[in-house]
This record gives sequence, C-alpha cells and structure tokens, in this order.
Amino acid sequence: MEAVIFDFDGVLVDTEPLYADVVQTQLRAMGISLTESEYLAFVGTTHVDMWSELKHNYDLEEDVGVLAQATTEAKLDALERADLVSPMPGIPELLSALADTELSLAIVSSSELSMISRLLCRLSLLDLFTVIIHGGCVDRGKPDPEGYLLAATQLGCPSTSCLVIEDSTNGVLSARAAGMTCIGYECGSCQQDLTAASHRIPDFSPASRSRVLELALQ
Repeated sequence: MEAVIFDFDGVLVDTEPLYADVVQTQLRAMGISLTESEYLAFVGTTHVDMWSELKHNYDLEEDVGVLAQATTEAKLDALERADLVSPMPGIPELLSALADTELSLAIVSSSELSMISRLLCRLSLLDLFTVIIHGGCVDRGKPDPEGYLLAATQLGCPSTSCLVIEDSTNGVLSARAAGMTCIGYECGSCQQDLTAASHRIPDFSPASRSRVLELALQ
C-alpha cells in the first residue's frame, strides 16, 4: 500500500454520539421523529445529502443549504461546549506507528472542514495528514466513491494502493466502489452493516493495530 485513509467521525474521534444528539434535537424541533435505524442510515453521508432526502420525505419548505448549514453550526456549537472530545481508544498509538512508515495518511469525511480542522488542531493531529477530503469537496457524498477517488488523485497513487478504515455502511460502500481495500471498524457507529468491507477489526487494540499495519505494509 501507499496510503492509509481514515474516515473521521467515529473512527479517528469519538464524535458520533454528540452529533447524533445534535441532529435528533434539530429534527424534533421541526416535528420530525426518526427511529434509530432511520437515523443510522444517514451516518457517513453529507448534511446536504441527508437534508435532501428528508426534504423529499417530509415535504419540507426550508432550503436544503440553509438546513445543512444550521446542522453544521449546531455541531460546531456542541463541540465548543463539549468538555472533552477524544480520539478513539488506540488511535494515537496507531497514528504514531503509521507515522514511522513511508505511508501517506489522509482523511475522507462527510463532515465540514471547519469541524475536522478544529478537532484535529485540538488533538494535535492536523500535521499528520497529507490530504483531507471533506463534504464540501464533492458533489456526491458517500456511498458514492467520489471522495475516495479524489483522495487518491491528490495523494498521487492508484486507488488500489490505498487502505481505508471506515465505520459506516455508506463509508465502506464508498471505499469499495473506489477500488480500495477497506477495513470495517466494528466499534464505531452502532448497528452498521460492514459485510462489504475487505477486513474487519473490533477495536484499535494492539492486536488490531498490528493487523492494520500488516495490511498497510503489504
């Protein structure tokens, strides 16, 4: 492999529970009640994609762009008020090990750049990543492969030389459609179908980190 690409929320940082509460609060204020499974279907997608589908399903009058921006602002506000947002357990150790190799590191996320950058700076991780593809970079979010293909282009390597770590159904499908080897991280977003992943790990324990390194260095 030439590069390791990470999803952001739920893989690098433990933000999914916080963001789920933000979105569900916004939805309830609009009179929309989603079941857990209905909400989880949107995990890994962009705010625009989520609100486009909700606008269609619930005949909403509001502009999709306005709704998406409101979600971004609500999440940023929640991050500012959060006492602690931490890397997923074992991620600092994995990143440290990967930094000692010649592999390039990248992020492909459906989140906005403002949220990604703020958290990476807070956790002193920003300088580790050569490429960051965020929701604003693409016309079609996950499960479309556009984001991962763009990352490969910016990294300057074939998509087949990229190893991806994803925690959502949409993310896994996106990476696989781009022709990349994908590790499904099972301790990320709950109740996600990761069967399309090339490999799966239950956590970022020493054994799992060794497995990631083994696959990355092939």
